[in-house]
Amino acid sequence: MKKFTLVLLPAILFCYSLKAQWSLGLRVGYAGSSLHTETVGNKTQGDGRLDSYQMGLMLDVPLGNNMYIQSTLSYITKGGQLEQLSAKPSGVYLPEANEVKLRYLELPVLFVYKVPLGFGKLTVGAGPYAGYGLDGKYNLAIRYNGSVVQSSTQDISFSGGRSGIMSTDLLVKRWDAGAYFQLGLELNKLVTLHANYSYGLVDIDAIKGNVLKNRTLGITLGVLLSREDY
Repeated sequence: MKKFTLVLLPAILFCYSLKAQWSLGLRVGYAGSSLHTETVGNKTQGDGRLDSYQMGLMLDVPLGNNMYIQSTLSYITKGGQLEQLSAKPSGVYLPEANEVKLRYLELPVLFVYKVPLGFGKLTVGAGPYAGYGLDGKYNLAIRYNGSVVQSSTQDISFSGGRSGIMSTDLLVKRWDAGAYFQLGLELNKLVTLHANYSYGLVDIDAIKGNVLKNRTLGITLGVLLSREDY
């Protein structure tokens, strides 16, 4: 969170200097993410949703004819639940990672078309996004004969450029990127409501033969601090 604040505050000051040309706003909301995972030997599969949040600073750059370039620098938690698929022997203690949380600074750059309505504007946008991994955590459970006997939270550090997750064949890389889609409403002069979906195209697992990609669906409520078109 401190890292996000250090990035956000200078960005706000810079954007205020340009507010005559750009629109500026803040967003906060829900992020539901999952991991598309295929590992060597099909040991692990991510198919559970992780409920978390996102918040960010939004900028609108008008291009003319109701077209805009829109970007939101967001602090967002992604990840998901991991389902262990391999058979588990009895009579031994086994570690199992069952939930992964990855915190990113994310920046989509969207081409947005705005349709004027009586109460505001309908917006439709799409474009690429890039995410920079700050840190993360995962839950580690110790099982014996199918029952959890101990659990703890372990850190995921990206200081070396990537990080491993115990009991899985996953080795997480720092950078994420993919396609970003957005549908929203801008109510006259003040409030925004957006639904967004990001589809990870980059394999964030460093192990050859494995696939690990982010999928995130979000809903945000925002407030406009300045408007160039009102």
